[in-house]
Amino acid sequence: MDFLALLVSSAVQVATPVAACVVPPQVYVAVLMDDSAVQTRTDFTLAQLDAMRQETGGVDRHPTFGFYGHRFGYTVQIDIEHAEGSACVGSVKVGVHMVLSQRVIEIAKDLTQNPCLFAIAQAHYLRHAAADNQVFAEYARMIGPALRATQLLPSQADYTVSSLQKADIEKLVRSSVDATLVPYDAARRTAQLSVDTKAEAVKMISGCTSSAPPDTSPKGHS
Repeated sequence: MDFLALLVSSAVQVATPVAACVVPPQVYVAVLMDDSAVQTRTDFTLAQLDAMRQETGGVDRHPTFGFYGHRFGYTVQIDIEHAEGSACVGSVKVGVHMVLSQRVIEIAKDLTQNPCLFAIAQAHYLRHAAADNQVFAEYARMIGPALRATQLLPSQADYTVSSLQKADIEKLVRSSVDATLVPYDAARRTAQLSVDTKAEAVKMISGCTSSAPPDTSPKGHS
């Protein structure tokens, strides 16, 4: 091959485009639920709990013997895997971890002197915890199908490992999760209200026949 032929051959080889990663990689979605155990504590008095209720504008549907509290949130993890022997992305793994944590039932320390009333109060707030757990599980189960029905990869010309950014994928994932969770707070409030029935209030007021419940009115704690 003479020099001119070699030059032409080299030019053709340089001009030949490298195959792009035009096909979007497969996306796999996994959703984990983590609802921590409920702990019972007795850090406040009846008077303190009543003052807290009034300060927060809580409705007095029954004696304020305590409360149920929690923290809710989620985390997102994105893993981008190479296609074997290629610069293209082979697959993308999306993991969402739904967490219901710091679950606490607070019961007035005054009630430790009245085991019957303490048990009634604890059973009541455990029902609140159970209602909360049910709503949490219901919405956590919605996340997977919602994500699988959503375009979780940004639209781009190719999908090489260097061009596909985790932050862009996470933004799309969080947008889908947040949209799914829009009704969550309202559903949770409805579930909590469903626990505070008249029958529950009667039980908390007169459920212990052997001893009268303590005076929970502000006047009684002045």
